[in-house]
Amino acid sequence: MHSGLESARFVAGLAANECLTCRLAPPDFARAISYATYDEDLRELLHLLKFNGMKKIADAVLGDGMASAILQLEAVASSELVVIPVPLFAARERSRGFNQSQVLAKAALTRLRKSRPAWRLELRTNILHRVRDTNPSFAMDPATRRKSLKGAFRVEDA
Repeated sequence: MHSGLESARFVAGLAANECLTCRLAPPDFARAISYATYDEDLRELLHLLKFNGMKKIADAVLGDGMASAILQLEAVASSELVVIPVPLFAARERSRGFNQSQVLAKAALTRLRKSRPAWRLELRTNILHRVRDTNPSFAMDPATRRKSLKGAFRVEDA
C-alpha cells in the first residue's frame, strides 16, 4: 500500500488532480477538497474532539485548516454557500453529546465570516438526516465505506 505522499506524487506525475480511487470510480459530486491527509496527527486531533469532547481543538486548530481549504474554492464557488455538516445517527449524537461535523463547520464558518465578510454563509443542520446507524468507517476501504453509507441518509428539505 502506498503512503499518502507516494499517492500524491503518483497523481502529480500523471498531471491529474484526482486520486486513483476517484478516477476508477467517479463519485456522485463535482468537487471535493481536503485540507490535510488523514495521518496520525490529524487522527489524534479528531479523536480528542470526537471521543474526549475537546471542542476547543476545532476552534484552535481544525477550523483554520477547514476554512483555508474552503478558500481554495473561492474562484469557482458562489459567495453564497450553504454548509451541511454530516449528521450522526440520533443515538450516537445523544451519547456523544454533540456532532463533531457541526462543531467543525461552525469553527470554519467563524473564520470565513471574518476573512470574507461579503460571503453569505449559512449553516443548515435540518436538510440532511441520518436514518440508519452505520459502523465506524475508519477501518473500511473506500468501496466498503460507500456501500455501508448507502441508504444511511435522507434529504429532508430539498
